[in-house]
Amino acid sequence: MLAAYAFSCDVKLPLLKIQSELGVNYRTVLRMRDVIKRAVKPYRGLKRVFGGWPRDLMVHQRENREKTLKASGALKEMLPARSAKDILMRTECLLMLLLQAPRGKPRKKRRRSLV
Repeated sequence: MLAAYAFSCDVKLPLLKIQSELGVNYRTVLRMRDVIKRAVKPYRGLKRVFGGWPRDLMVHQRENREKTLKASGALKEMLPARSAKDILMRTECLLMLLLQAPRGKPRKKRRRSLV
């Protein structure tokens, strides 16, 4: 949830700042970015309902209004009134997109030497 919130900022934050906010390894942040990249590939709706990172990763030129995801406002209702409503809507749209996306191929496990 925090990762979706960090990637949903209107401005495209540097990955190092996202890493420090989440308190995870840089490689983990790169994997999160790759998951978002894989999820936005088939999306053809409006780009403006997402934050900076997903918007930059989208490659389609024509936007189809019928295929646009619409946030239900569930996150907005659960969190305090002082939090920004627009970023919560963008976060909810990103979470819905990630849940609809097909799963990626699992990474191959490394073989460890017996020495």
